[in-house]
Amino acid sequence: MKKIVSFCLSAAFLTGILFSGNPVSATRGLSSTAAETETGDNSTFDYYKYSQKYVSLSGASKEIVLDGADYAVSTGKVSKLEQYQGADRVVKIETADEETSVSWDIDIPAPAKYQIQIKYYALENRGSNIQYGIKINNEYPFFGCEQLLLTKVWKNETNSFPTDKNGNQSRPSQVQVMTWQTAYINDNQGTTNDPYMFVFMQGKQRLTFVGELTDIVIDSVTLKPILEPEIYSDVANQMDYQGTVNNAASIILEGEEAAYKSHSSIIPMTDRLSAGTSPNDPLKIYYNTIGSYNWQSQGEWITWEFEVEETGVYNIGMRIRQNYHRGYSTSRRIYIDQEVPFKELDNVEFSYNNNWYIKTLGDEEPYRFYLEKGKHTISMEVVPGNTCDLYQTLKDSVYELNRIYREILMVTGTTPDSYRDYYLENEIPGLEEDLTSIRNKLNDEYNRLQSVYGGRDSDTATMERLVVMIDSFLEDFETIPGRISTFMDNISALSSWMVRLKEQPLELDYIEIVPEGTSFRKASAGFWSSAKFILEQFIGSFFVDYNSIGEDGGEDALNVWVGLGRDQVQVIRELVDNKLKSTVGFNVSIKLAKDSIIQATYAGTGPDVALFVGADQPVNLAVRGALVDLTQFDDYEKVAERFSPEASLPYQYNDGVYALPVTGTFNMLFYRTDIFEELGLTPPETWDDLYEIIPVLQQNNMNVGLPKVAMDGTGLSPSASSIFDTLLLQKNMTYFTEDRKQTRFDTQEALDSFKEWTGYYTKYDIPLDFDFYNRFRSGEMPIGIDAYSMYNKLYLGAPEIAGNWEMIHLPGTVQEDGTINHAASVTGTNAIIFDNGCNQNNAWEFIKWFTSAEIQADYGRQIEALLGSAARYDTANLEAFQMLPWSNAQQKQLLKQWSEVKGIPQVPASYYISRNLYNAFRNVTLNNSNPREVLYKYNQEINREIERKRVEFGLD
Repeated sequence: MKKIVSFCLSAAFLTGILFSGNPVSATRGLSSTAAETETGDNSTFDYYKYSQKYVSLSGASKEIVLDGADYAVSTGKVSKLEQYQGADRVVKIETADEETSVSWDIDIPAPAKYQIQIKYYALENRGSNIQYGIKINNEYPFFGCEQLLLTKVWKNETNSFPTDKNGNQSRPSQVQVMTWQTAYINDNQGTTNDPYMFVFMQGKQRLTFVGELTDIVIDSVTLKPILEPEIYSDVANQMDYQGTVNNAASIILEGEEAAYKSHSSIIPMTDRLSAGTSPNDPLKIYYNTIGSYNWQSQGEWITWEFEVEETGVYNIGMRIRQNYHRGYSTSRRIYIDQEVPFKELDNVEFSYNNNWYIKTLGDEEPYRFYLEKGKHTISMEVVPGNTCDLYQTLKDSVYELNRIYREILMVTGTTPDSYRDYYLENEIPGLEEDLTSIRNKLNDEYNRLQSVYGGRDSDTATMERLVVMIDSFLEDFETIPGRISTFMDNISALSSWMVRLKEQPLELDYIEIVPEGTSFRKASAGFWSSAKFILEQFIGSFFVDYNSIGEDGGEDALNVWVGLGRDQVQVIRELVDNKLKSTVGFNVSIKLAKDSIIQATYAGTGPDVALFVGADQPVNLAVRGALVDLTQFDDYEKVAERFSPEASLPYQYNDGVYALPVTGTFNMLFYRTDIFEELGLTPPETWDDLYEIIPVLQQNNMNVGLPKVAMDGTGLSPSASSIFDTLLLQKNMTYFTEDRKQTRFDTQEALDSFKEWTGYYTKYDIPLDFDFYNRFRSGEMPIGIDAYSMYNKLYLGAPEIAGNWEMIHLPGTVQEDGTINHAASVTGTNAIIFDNGCNQNNAWEFIKWFTSAEIQADYGRQIEALLGSAARYDTANLEAFQMLPWSNAQQKQLLKQWSEVKGIPQVPASYYISRNLYNAFRNVTLNNSNPREVLYKYNQEINREIERKRVEFGLD
């Protein structure tokens, strides 16, 4: 009996592989791309343009296999291995400080188009996937080839879900599965459904694998012919269904019990709202679904294993919810036994619906799947589906519209004179042609969307508004300056839609495989079952403590408060259950910090330990006798070596240390490489360099972004005074005298720093209030300073400028010996122990455990898996920081700045210092007051408050 008819995979894929970590479709249609351009700068040439250039070129007829060990040249940490995990003559590529690459020489018989397939073994490293690039003849063939991904294989650490004494489940950790995989070089930008296609010219060609965050063993690289897949009707006509008998029972594959997945972020989820979700309980936490926003990026896949008891014909359906993309579908490619059976499964659409529903493969006429008795797999992979063309149009349009916006600003400025005619059509060459081209592209896509999906929503309305606005611009160019702000708002809205369009979220409860003709289970539990479920939930809400996560641990448990959200607290609870309980002799109760710690402490209801406490709190609590001095523990000095000495400085007072650092953040410099190149600028190494850049930018009506100066509840926000802090620290000056009884704001260094800080706003007219993220992506603010967490926000949220910006260390101050001091202030959160009669040794063991490299790295990876890369954890543990999935280039820049950070000490009057720094800043920048006089006045008030607090707490 034959298995389900589908397309043949290569022998390399079938031989010597336990299972494919990345499901492979061997025959897919694909538009073309190229390896060469007239320009010679291929990295700026996008995939669509390549595909159009070579659309008439024939595809290859035979595959070419390159053994891993048969490379011509290599750089970096590369080694040949005669044998590895059952494969012969392979090449091992490891992450190194220098560039790592492997190049193979290929004899191409005739110009042709190929897809490239890699058989590889992913090694363990800090990344959740393999980051690499591909060059042809020493050039990236098109934009995107420098930032490619190969997936690893992940699975739940345990097959079952651990439960606490209340019956609540814990989510198992994700662990990497070590195995051979085979994958095509795929797009991860959302521009095509299929693997990238490459053009190789006749003769000797060189293919180079460039390692970034790599650590991989390559068995072979295969140049594959591109085969067109068959459609379902042709495949069905070839099937022989005669003689099959099918009396088997239905097969249910629970989504959360997936065998393997491509990313550690694809984790079991919980749905407590629907009685029909399997399994479920009105009062207990069950992990009963998978997917949602954790399964939305192109190329991410999930595989389930199942066993068929009887050979025969089956239908396949699944209970899913797609309530994320209103008005649009999300898409998946579906594999059976690692193969795509027919073309229709290359792109299966899941329409929007607020409720759970059953999706049948084939819809009204279910596809017939012939399955032999035995073990099988079914996989689902994220693909962009029918949004490819729309995404490409939006991406190109947003980039071009931002360019036009910048060119308009160069003429009009940010506040145009409404009584002046700027003659924009003459001042900006090609303006009319460019606007017309963009207008036509957007209008064509708008009309296509209307014909496919119908209706009108906020996203299509954004496109429509832009088309109407551009039409009005073309009718009368004089109206542009007066509407430049609205124009930018519409571009930003279009850009936000583009980012959402790239996302393909889908939540799956279960997959059901039924004998042909058998009905699928209902998606809804029915009215009475649902009503009973909701009523039990409501009654239970009066008795369940939702601030306590997991078991309460009993009266003798260590009481830990966490000052974060429920998702983060749940991760900590799971780490405690999975990695702490078995190693210590005490229980731990984890709770959300719902009240003020100081108030709760005075009321006698506070915790024993608090995590993620603000930097100003330890000293404030310590002077009140509320905290334990951690230096009393014998191993404190060894534990403190985990962190930068400067990260602990804010928690030191009167020869004691009252907290361990948990997180640490600091500023970095971000700049637009494309705009700097246009203007002939280089990124600033010193503040003097920045002074020289500002006039050039402002002559073109652009500007620099410095951290916004604003107040939080007690004073300056942590980043608001960071430029003053940075300038002061780079002059080798600190906030306080050695005894911390007075500030050093009366020194010449402090006055110079204050003048420089305020001078950016009084002399250079740097904006006080702005949205750096949007101004940076538009190019209006092509350079700025922000917390390093901005990196991932830009990387994920601004794909239209990908490859056109960088993050580097802060500008520095030249020292007397000619060196440059790049010091930056560091702030963060911490872990503290209360002196309230708790078992202090247990509390110390707990915060040692939580701040250890292993747990900090695990916590960071799980948070990123749960909340996405934009939530990458800013751990203060230096070893753990190097275990997080930053690329080599990013990590190098961040570690360089980490090595020069400085902590700002805290005193009982710190709140008053930040408040008066803010007042002094406003006096100078808003009232044009004299900086020297203002700083002198407020410094006297600050010192009086420090003295008053010292008297209040008996410190003198």
